[in-house]
Amino acid sequence: MGPDKYATGHSKNLAEVWNLIEPMQWKNFLSIEGKICDLQTCKALVNGVDHVLHQVARGPVPRPLADPINTHSANINGFSNVLVAATAEESCKNEVYNAAIFLCAPGRATERL
Repeated sequence: MGPDKYATGHSKNLAEVWNLIEPMQWKNFLSIEGKICDLQTCKALVNGVDHVLHQVARGPVPRPLADPINTHSANINGFSNVLVAATAEESCKNEVYNAAIFLCAPGRATERL
């Protein structure tokens, strides 16, 4: 399952993925428009799953600098919601978390450090 609120993209971008995989693989994927900042959405997403692979990033760098509150909410509170939901789901054996982070130094706000 893949939740996305499409703040920086579109669901049509999944067409490229669809073209790269086999129909049986696509059959096992469910795309849901929703926010990980909503605990109920996270609970619905992990219902009955064995593993949670949480890939997260909210970028590019100018966005977090311009909107630090929503960036924090998506990255920190969203992660907490996924963790709480996955931990409460009896069928979930483990969660793997991977995040991309940009560090910003004065005068270098758009560089990856």
